Amino acid sequence: MSFSSQAGRVRDRDLPHGRRYSALRCAVGEYCPIGFDATWSYLETAGDLRADGAALLRALDMLELSRAAWIAGLDAFATRRRAEKRQHRKTPSAEDLRRLYGCGWPGPEGHRVTVREVGLLWGAHTAAQLPELPPTGHGPPGACGFRRENPFDGGAGPMGS
Repeated sequence: MSFSSQAGRVRDRDLPHGRRYSALRCAVGEYCPIGFDATWSYLETAGDLRADGAALLRALDMLELSRAAWIAGLDAFATRRRAEKRQHRKTPSAEDLRRLYGCGWPGPEGHRVTVREVGLLWGAHTAAQLPELPPTGHGPPGACGFRRENPFDGGAGPMGS
C-alpha cells in the first residue's frame, strides 16, 4: 500500500488503535528518510504511540511535514535539472547528488532531528563492549600463520621475505 493510504488509516478513528499503530509503522516503512529505526525513534517523541491516538496523529503530522519537504525538494531538483540540461550540463553537481541520495531528515526540523538520532546511535555505539581478542601466540606481530607464496621467487618463500 502507498504512504497516503497508510496515512489515511492512521487518521481513521473508526479503526482499532492497534490497526492505526500498525498503519503508522507501515507508513514509516514507505518513507523513512533516516532509516526505519531512527525515524521511528524520532516519531516516538510525539508521545506514547502504543496507547495514545493523539500521539499517533502528531507523529503522522511530523512524518508528513518531512515528506512534503522532501517532495518539494525533488520537484525543485527536477526543475533545476531540466534547466541545466537545456544549458548542456548533463551531470548533476556533487551537492545535488548529496542532497538527493544523502541521509537526513527533510523539513524545518531536519538538522535537529538528524543530530539527535546520530547522537543516540553514537551513544549506543560507544557503550557497546568490544569482544575479547583471542591470544595469538604465533610469533611476532603480524604473523598469523597464513603463508602466501610469492610467484616471482619460484614459490620458495612467503610473500615479502
